[in-house]
Amino acid sequence: MKFKRAVSKLLACTMVVTMVFIGNISNASAAGEDNGKYRDIQMSAEGDRDPFAEITSGCYKTSLTLEPTKTATVFQLPSSLKLNEDVTIKYNSSDTSIATVSADGVVTAQKKVGYARITTTVKAVDDGFEMEYQTLVKVNHDISKVNVSANVTSLAKGGKAAIAVTPTAVMSSAGYTVNYTASGAVSVQGNMVTAKKSGKGTVAVKISSAGKSIIKRINFNVGEISGKSSVKVKKSITLKVKGFTGKVSWSLDKKGKKLAKISKSGKLTVKKKIGTVKVTAKVKVGNKTVTLTKSVKIKK
Repeated sequence: MKFKRAVSKLLACTMVVTMVFIGNISNASAAGEDNGKYRDIQMSAEGDRDPFAEITSGCYKTSLTLEPTKTATVFQLPSSLKLNEDVTIKYNSSDTSIATVSADGVVTAQKKVGYARITTTVKAVDDGFEMEYQTLVKVNHDISKVNVSANVTSLAKGGKAAIAVTPTAVMSSAGYTVNYTASGAVSVQGNMVTAKKSGKGTVAVKISSAGKSIIKRINFNVGEISGKSSVKVKKSITLKVKGFTGKVSWSLDKKGKKLAKISKSGKLTVKKKIGTVKVTAKVKVGNKTVTLTKSVKIKK
């Protein structure tokens, strides 16, 4: 808070001193000691009213934190003063890209984080004396509350997953952007993830809003059936699950059952005919079951 004068002015005041006598004058000491027989000397002054004496620290905020697009008031004129009769008020923002202030003192945080100083200038109507009340406004955004998730994180090779970004209400009004970067066993295009090979993969999701950014990562596991893709008649091969650990259930398609058989351990033994067998491995991963498939060609 600071003040300034538009014009220096000397106020002349007339002081009236009143002594009120009570009781016998002989009871008063010569030194003028107050023995209860005299009231205090009363002084009064005739002069201009000082409106600034009525503006206390409770009338204005020295600091304020807002989220983007939110509003607040920083100055409240006391009810004992009348706007444009006792005082006039003007508001100013040091950085309107961070926070603006209307003619009636409503501060609006913009879609950008940072600091702005709001200056409230109060001017006395009678003598032009001015006082400035300053408020430091911080526009902040807790972008960490954004939620990022995938509909599935355990994938078969060639499988796909979708990533969903759920913004906060402030992000929705302030606007936001999302960028995806993949590494390891997966690739990503837009919000769609594709499993490339068995192993582990990660998608880094970068969300930016109102000048702040955050990166959230989603980890993926990719599995596949490993082993040869062809086998000769009356021969056998052993297939294994790669990328996942867990209980595996092996099976063949209806046509494949006429051409071969598969054991609980994944050993595929073919019969006399040639053709193609579709092998399925169902793997228990956590509380979900992931289905893997592989085509094996039977040849002479």
